[in-house]
Amino acid sequence: MNGKLHPILVGGALVASALTAAPAHAADRVIASAPPGLLSEVHAHGGNVVWGVARGYDEPETTSDYFVRDARGTRRLPLDPYLRKLDLGARRGGGTQAVFSRCRARQPCVLGTYDFRSHVTRILPSLSRPRTSVQGPSIWNGRLAFARARQVGTSGLSGSLFATSPLRAVARVAPVATDLRGSRLAYVTSTGSRPYTNTLYVATLPRSGGRVRSCFVARTTDKQTDSTDLYLSNPVLTASHVLWLRKDEKGVASTDRRASIRRRRLPGRNCRLAGREERSREIGGMSSFAVDRGRFFYTTATDNGAGGGDDELREATDPPFAFVR
Repeated sequence: MNGKLHPILVGGALVASALTAAPAHAADRVIASAPPGLLSEVHAHGGNVVWGVARGYDEPETTSDYFVRDARGTRRLPLDPYLRKLDLGARRGGGTQAVFSRCRARQPCVLGTYDFRSHVTRILPSLSRPRTSVQGPSIWNGRLAFARARQVGTSGLSGSLFATSPLRAVARVAPVATDLRGSRLAYVTSTGSRPYTNTLYVATLPRSGGRVRSCFVARTTDKQTDSTDLYLSNPVLTASHVLWLRKDEKGVASTDRRASIRRRRLPGRNCRLAGREERSREIGGMSSFAVDRGRFFYTTATDNGAGGGDDELREATDPPFAFVR
């Protein structure tokens, strides 16, 4: 990896002393930074915070280095540099496990896992099918959720969402993101053409085979105006809530784009939604987030043009995230 692309690890005290006239989130603790556009989504589970840093875009295939921060400090993970979408979840028997899509040029993406305890990586070709790519995976206690998708002309992806133990179809759609916790599966769909509509669902997976019911939770639609381009992404499940990232990506610099974390109680029987939608404080340029043991981590994206600074990974510490209606 080129030296200038190494993440910059900074302590909270250094940030506080180095920044003046700072934005509202500037007091949050910085964990890592990278040049604009090279920092990937953050993921967290079991005391592990994981992110990637792309090596650059001047190669035939974009590759990344992956890092973990835990109680022992920060180190590089022995993960495949061609890894794409990644998720962390509970490991059967305790600990943390990762699932990912491994993608090479002109080849379908395949599913793989990484065990934080044994440090073993496994590729799972049995879950792939000819002429389809595996995408949007998530994991929890050995159960997997993933989509099999194929490109349809230039209009987008066609495919289906699946879950294992036993293997079953969840929805006839290729979601853009998923998250799995116990028997609950959250996923986000997108129309793929204007007006763009992103919709969040939560499905409950029966213990045995059978019909899976998906419950509507939230939706955003690009109104095709100069001032509104709402976007919903990054579903995260906790024991009681489903959370997601909601941002406005229209008409302003990326660092000024409004973004907040939203949450709602998990749907009950017959898909009934309890309580109202709640939101966190807004953070300009927030592009992903993760939750672990009540701690919130998030990444911010900056402009690639003149005046843009580094992308950053932070922990929400000052103040911690709280949710209001």
